[in-house]
Amino acid sequence: MRALQTGEDVPFNGQVLRGADYTDTQVDTATAVLGGDNAEPALLLDACKGAQLLVHEATFTQDALDKVGPGPMHSSARLLAEFAQTAEVPNLVLTHFSARHQNDEGMAALMAETKAHYNGNAFLANDLDVYELDSAGHVAVTRA
Repeated sequence: MRALQTGEDVPFNGQVLRGADYTDTQVDTATAVLGGDNAEPALLLDACKGAQLLVHEATFTQDALDKVGPGPMHSSARLLAEFAQTAEVPNLVLTHFSARHQNDEGMAALMAETKAHYNGNAFLANDLDVYELDSAGHVAVTRA
């Protein structure tokens, strides 16, 4: 069996079993890009070419980021969504939310801002959730 699995021909009961008849070479790949503490998501443009998933911090809504100013080196949901849309990344997971957004209203605001600027599949990360990216580029989420 091992010889067949590695593509070798094997004599068996007076016949030859061709390894090629019992093996199939399939190479499926999927690309995910992880970014964080980055006020300029566009810096990841080259890395995101052809990627199926971007996981990136979106600490603030744009209004909150405008009030905070450039000091914290974080992105807004809007900046991230616009970048992901431009980069044509089909799946986006937003992470690393400011405490000011960690309630139902704040999370809804982050998602609304994301959906206003991004047409792909967007997710707001929750602690201990599991995100699985398959070779076809689909994301499945298992909630903790």
